[in-house]
Amino acid sequence: MGELIPIRSARSQHLPAGGSCALDHPARRHGLIRLRRDPDEEGGGLSETALVSLARDAVDLAASSALFDGIAAVSHARGLGVPLAALEQRLAEAHRRPGIRQAHVAVARSTAHAESLLEMLIWVRCQDFGLEPPEQQRIVRGGDGRDYRIDFAWQDGRLLLDADRRPERTAAAAAPGRPERDVVAEEHRREAAIRPACERLVLVSWSAAWNGQGMLRQLLALGLPQRPRCPAGLTF
Repeated sequence: MGELIPIRSARSQHLPAGGSCALDHPARRHGLIRLRRDPDEEGGGLSETALVSLARDAVDLAASSALFDGIAAVSHARGLGVPLAALEQRLAEAHRRPGIRQAHVAVARSTAHAESLLEMLIWVRCQDFGLEPPEQQRIVRGGDGRDYRIDFAWQDGRLLLDADRRPERTAAAAAPGRPERDVVAEEHRREAAIRPACERLVLVSWSAAWNGQGMLRQLLALGLPQRPRCPAGLTF
């Protein structure tokens, strides 16, 4: 089965219902970003040929699409295991291609540690507003004695930020017939367990990350320093 890079077009004016990541994207129109895993490869990992192919397609998409789409494409490729060296090699090979300067920006602003499109959007917003780069995927010990993976952390873990995917998780859990109230209760238990592990826990939804300003004001009010905005300015 092929791997499809999930893209949310920055030109769209509407968020998907519930923040769903089952999104249409330019790659489908161009027939790009579909790779097949090598069935003989242990663990189902991507072969070296597939990684090179994905690096090529991600860079080419970043050169021909909106900047946000390009960052999403490159970040997803890196999350699948594509090394920066492969992306940089493709950038060098395509140095005469129109839009390659924007592809360089997309690679520089990408992240290999976003586990959802919402996390990638928050990462981009932190860059847009010149916020201190966060630690990603920090493991914290909750008040219930269990370990939890938190999307973003600052100030040595005193300030934590989690992508609020509750609507998405609720929709996913509803499919097999699991009561929605059980999913919501489970999310509340998770939050209650995490809060004793930090001084501040911030939950950021799709709408908050998309609009950006509310997220920015909240983080600045909690003492997070703001640096000069990145050269690329606002992504969208």
